[in-house]
Amino acid sequence: RFKDVRMQLRGDPLSPYFDPQFNDESELANSAFWLMGERDGEPVYLDAYRFYHAYGDFRQWVIGWLMRSHTLAGEDIHLIAPKGPASAFSRSLNARTVYRGELFLSPKLRDVAKSSATDDLCRLSMALAWQAFQPDAIWGLTTESRARRGAMRRIGFSYSEANFIQWTRRPDCVEEDNETLVATPRDQIALQIQSGNDNGPRQNAAMNIATGPVMASNQVVEPLVGF
Repeated sequence: RFKDVRMQLRGDPLSPYFDPQFNDESELANSAFWLMGERDGEPVYLDAYRFYHAYGDFRQWVIGWLMRSHTLAGEDIHLIAPKGPASAFSRSLNARTVYRGELFLSPKLRDVAKSSATDDLCRLSMALAWQAFQPDAIWGLTTESRARRGAMRRIGFSYSEANFIQWTRRPDCVEEDNETLVATPRDQIALQIQSGNDNGPRQNAAMNIATGPVMASNQVVEPLVGF
């Protein structure tokens, strides 16, 4: 179901990082999950997380991960690490990490006047990732324009590093040649979750959240929690 909903909402195929066709099924079932939010019966939110144990230099690990993932999917791609050393923060990401991707937020959700539905959704998803994997950091890759606008902070990322990856021949699921690393370390994840617990869920989004393993492509997942 995840793959079908992803195509419906975003209009392009699921990335190879979460596609069961290009991953070991048992490993993917134990290392990844997705969330979907519905408002008035219509999907308006999608998110996915996958656990990885990153070894050595994090930027080089990410480059190798991207190359392997897209090559297995039969895509003709090429990327490089920009010149100059990575930051001390990104070099520290060499342990239990969780990649966050496939995010979709409908304009209908963003237009809810002065609601904090997005904040609540992101706290919920990070809490689930924390509960499932106990990571040292949650990270993702985004366009430089989104990072500059502060969109990534809105969805829970507390750190960004521009020009982290440079594509010389990028896949369809990547929007721009230069990608920014966004991440939230362990202590910030805990603070965000605690902030959500202190404030309690807000009631103005009228939304149901469903969650399930990525492998459950034909499984109907019942709503987990209502907002």
